[in-house]
Amino acid sequence: MFKTVFAALEQRTLSLQDLDNLLQGFIEDPAGAGVPEDIIILDSGYWLSRNEIVGEGTCRCERQNCVGYNGKVYCYFQKSLSAWVISTGLFWRCYDQIISCPRCSSSHKRGHIGREGICAQPYRNQKKQRD
Repeated sequence: MFKTVFAALEQRTLSLQDLDNLLQGFIEDPAGAGVPEDIIILDSGYWLSRNEIVGEGTCRCERQNCVGYNGKVYCYFQKSLSAWVISTGLFWRCYDQIISCPRCSSSHKRGHIGREGICAQPYRNQKKQRD
């Protein structure tokens, strides 16, 4: 597919505006662009089959706006992620953001707050992420 698009751009049979319109349509209605209904396209561009999803919901970080967005992001968590990552309920950009930890005051990823082996003050109950 990319080969065809790049060739069309090179041959000037497809303009950058045409490409922008095509991509905008793809974002607004992926099914209309030929993406199967059982596929979710993540903001990272990764395609995820609905049967791979083991958890979903609005990001649980303490911020009003998720990293790089105005507002909270709705997140999908696939089977291949660790139980710890899934249990955090954090959008990947929020999870990876380096912060000053409210538990131990060191700098590490937001998703590692209270994590044993990383945070200097780990949660007593690692599974539920609380003391």
